[in-house]
Amino acid sequence: MYQLKVNQQKSIVALHEQGWSGRRIARELGPDRGTVRIYLAGISKPATPHTGSADADPSKPATDPHTGSVGMGGPASLCEPWREQIEQALARGLSIQRIYQDLVTQRQFAGSYYAVRRFVLRRVPVNDLESNWAYMVMTALAWNLKAWFALLMPERERGLELLKMEFRGFLQAVIQLPCQIVRTGRKLVYRILSYNGWLKDFFATFERITAMSAALSGP
Repeated sequence: MYQLKVNQQKSIVALHEQGWSGRRIARELGPDRGTVRIYLAGISKPATPHTGSADADPSKPATDPHTGSVGMGGPASLCEPWREQIEQALARGLSIQRIYQDLVTQRQFAGSYYAVRRFVLRRVPVNDLESNWAYMVMTALAWNLKAWFALLMPERERGLELLKMEFRGFLQAVIQLPCQIVRTGRKLVYRILSYNGWLKDFFATFERITAMSAALSGP
């Protein structure tokens, strides 16, 4: 079973006391939901007040008395304390992966890579028509890439399974494959450095696309 670090345990308790669900905590910190559920079951559950209008239920989002809108309680992100460091790293042109690694090694950051990624992406303005249009285009292109790859897979059942997959899973299974590129003589050799259950389908689809491209280009 996944062993939680001390800082992760503290973060789980803090987020749980703020009313976060096990699913949301797992998505934010990285460990699977089962690990979070087992850990929470092993600690004493904080008492929840049942009377008095001054104490609000922490499991329910707070309502803004001025706007009537519902907002989530607690900090917006685990990255908030390191906002200045993240801003400076982005200004230097560092990637999100590098920023996440620096936070873990330098600040003992307990969140996941995706927590940093979401925090960075929220900085992009989306309150105008041009930005919203750009996000719609990117979403459409991402969906089209997954859909066309799934439809071109030789095995129909596997293609339908990939078509129903979340885009994050598609990225990990097909796109973000660690690969070593070696130049030998006059050709390039691509060496896949890890294995997953979709590699066989990936290579079969690649061969089919190559054959279709050769047929379309003609003699």
